[in-house]
Amino acid sequence: MPVLPLSFGIVRDEFPGVKVAGAVGIIAAMAAVGGGAGIVLAGPIVERLNYHWLFWIPMGIAVIATICAWAFVPESPVRDTGADQLAGRVLLSGWLVALLLGVSQAPSWGWGSARVMGLIGLALVLIVAWVVVEVRRRSRSSTCT
Repeated sequence: MPVLPLSFGIVRDEFPGVKVAGAVGIIAAMAAVGGGAGIVLAGPIVERLNYHWLFWIPMGIAVIATICAWAFVPESPVRDTGADQLAGRVLLSGWLVALLLGVSQAPSWGWGSARVMGLIGLALVLIVAWVVVEVRRRSRSSTCT
């Protein structure tokens, strides 16, 4: 699933404008079908093999897909150094860590504890800051092009 945004970005950069919507739709449909098939196939795989194969099979597919992408997909001429994205990356990482740590520790620390409430509050502040930074960055880049 983490490859979906990357796939959408590649389609946006490489496909002609009229084909972008259709290609994104196909990628999303393939992800949905794959997710559904994974849920259905997980039972027989665990029953006949064991739960470890739920990790080994996708890893094998990912290795094959990586090799195929490296061998057959041409390098993109679109280049973005990403230098202006440092603040967004730090804020995204910060709110994800704060939120996930607060939620994961809440059962042992207590949902109403100061630590959990502080982490969730920090996550909310960082989410707002992240959205502001990303909206400004996008509006700056859209006016420059």
